[in-house]
Amino acid sequence: MKYRILLSLIAGGFALGAALSSAFSAPPDRLERIAELGKEICVPFLYGETAASPASLGLHPVPNVAPGMHLDLISKSFVQTRKHSCTIVNHDENALLPTETVDLWVLIETLITEEFPQLLPSKTDEMTETNSLIRAWSTENFNELARWGVSVYSFSPTGTDRDYSALLFYKPVKGPVERPDR
Repeated sequence: MKYRILLSLIAGGFALGAALSSAFSAPPDRLERIAELGKEICVPFLYGETAASPASLGLHPVPNVAPGMHLDLISKSFVQTRKHSCTIVNHDENALLPTETVDLWVLIETLITEEFPQLLPSKTDEMTETNSLIRAWSTENFNELARWGVSVYSFSPTGTDRDYSALLFYKPVKGPVERPDR
């Protein structure tokens, strides 16, 4: 009889522990996750450094869609590096809402200040009649081969299911960016 009570107490303790654990550990914030992926993958990419492996960040390869593309289940984003760009993209029902895009701007602005102090913000944030929001940071040099930077944008045409949002890091054609002296 005492054995059953002891087992019941142990089982109840496990159940209570699991419930409390889930109550105190909130799931990662989607926007913070996008900014984290930018810092862990795209920042080293721009500097020509080795980034964290996609697997170590919990990303899943999707080779049938595009080479080098990975899916992040937390932020519902596709992450891809190409020769001159590193992108974190959300499509359709997973695209960022305009309010989320503006909140992501704040997180990316902090990342820019820490990692790319040489970049300047765009003069204005754009919102067009197609509900597109754009904020960019780039070098002053408008020479196409030397220009590089970071942009966050969302495209939400009214009444369609073709919503799209992206965090884009683009490097100059001439090669990786040099780290500024700190």
